[in-house]
Amino acid sequence: MNVELIANANDVPQDDWNGFAISHPFQRWEWLGTWWKFYQGGNQLYVAAMRENDKYVCFAPWYLETGTCGSRTIKFLGSGKVCTDHQSLICDPSRAVEFGNRIAEWLVGRGDWDHFELIGVDKDDAAISSLHQSLADHGLLSVRKEGLPCYQISLPKSWSEYQSRRSKSGKRDCRKIRTWIDAGKFEFVVPKTIEELTDCWFDFVDMHQRRLESLGEKGCFAFHPFGEFLWEASTKLLESGHLILTMVYCEGTPIAAQYALRDDSAHYFYQSGLNIDWMDWKPGQVVLMRTIEDSIDSGLRCFDMMRGDESYKMRWRGELQATEEFYVSAARLIPQLQFRAWATGKSVANALSNRAAQISRYFAGDGS
Repeated sequence: MNVELIANANDVPQDDWNGFAISHPFQRWEWLGTWWKFYQGGNQLYVAAMRENDKYVCFAPWYLETGTCGSRTIKFLGSGKVCTDHQSLICDPSRAVEFGNRIAEWLVGRGDWDHFELIGVDKDDAAISSLHQSLADHGLLSVRKEGLPCYQISLPKSWSEYQSRRSKSGKRDCRKIRTWIDAGKFEFVVPKTIEELTDCWFDFVDMHQRRLESLGEKGCFAFHPFGEFLWEASTKLLESGHLILTMVYCEGTPIAAQYALRDDSAHYFYQSGLNIDWMDWKPGQVVLMRTIEDSIDSGLRCFDMMRGDESYKMRWRGELQATEEFYVSAARLIPQLQFRAWATGKSVANALSNRAAQISRYFAGDGS
């Protein structure tokens, strides 16, 4: 198997890429490629592509970030404030260990990177685990640590079965919201065309930002170029059939929005917006109940609430799914000295920081 470097986005074989991006829609080129378009800055695309019998069989969705001191760090496309979850190699899962080991060998033989920082990896991810272990076996300095957890609801066959899992107060809230829904209090809209998406977009962004501002925080749309990125990615993902933007209206007024991606097995709740003038109607709970029930009716197995340990996720019976972060230094003196200094500082910083607060600050998915 040959490994080649793709350093130009125009050279990425998008159909081959998406053909393997079946585990999570956030791995699709519509998401990661659009992220690169808007966030590349002065960095270099660094996709390790593997061929077998002249066919692509694996992609490492990376870029090379150049630091202020000139250090070069391999990171996932979609990282940073965009906070893409379930990061991995894009390949046939049954060959993940094999591909992870092969790409590690390829990396060891290259001198164009100094550090390796992969965040947002599921704890049971075989590809990145094997890649990291292989690099460590080659004698490279490495750190493997616990990341901010994801939360997922394992969906049953029926809404009544799911509701039975809720606490006494949770069941009561569901019954109240069901009464409102059955009385026709709410209108639910899921855009199917670009024109319909355009009609909803301003209200979604406005509710997200106003909700965060009411909490004394800045929403992610305040950080350029997030808004431009998400809009373009959304138009592409709507066309590919993966975007689910659920809008809730009450008396003609938008009161909640939930931004999610969906595949054949799961609903991935990425972001929300709530109308702070209508909080008495529990808009966060209304949109969550609607999308969970729709996911069950659609035969999905999982409702993924993504990274962040906000308390509402536990109330809705989300179960913790551990994630990991991987850090490696190239086998050269200066990168190793930088890595040792970083690792020492990182251990101190971790004792003082709160990643969960950082993530929730930007995305503010809540069940209010």
